[in-house]
Amino acid sequence: MLWVISEGYAPGRIAVPRPTVAICRTCPRDTAKPSARGENPDGMAAELRSALLADRHLGGGIDVMMVQCLGACRRPCAAALSAPGKWRLRFEDLSPRILPDFIAATRAYEATLDGRLGDRDLLPSLRERLGALAPPPASPRRAS
Repeated sequence: MLWVISEGYAPGRIAVPRPTVAICRTCPRDTAKPSARGENPDGMAAELRSALLADRHLGGGIDVMMVQCLGACRRPCAAALSAPGKWRLRFEDLSPRILPDFIAATRAYEATLDGRLGDRDLLPSLRERLGALAPPPASPRRAS
């Protein structure tokens, strides 16, 4: 799970990690060419980041970070949603056409208790792009 301490916290304070959108900035790794659809994956990563940061409904309630790899190299652009105690969702093959759907799913994810998105929240355009699901990490056991 990716955690980020947000700006604005006083030095020395421990911040509870917030929901995070991690966007792969190295897609595609094996080629610098634009995809067959003529979209630039690197440009898409920057566009996705800008759109998430500008969304007034998210209201700064999430952290957005660019990461080196999310393991979806063959289907760029990739982004993952994660938060403490929630399932981690990785979406692949994101494009400008479905950017509003991804932002809506990010809002829905932020509002869930466990990170699971139902049919109402996971629009058809994103269902085929959901490339990986990871359960929340188990709580550490205490020695008895």
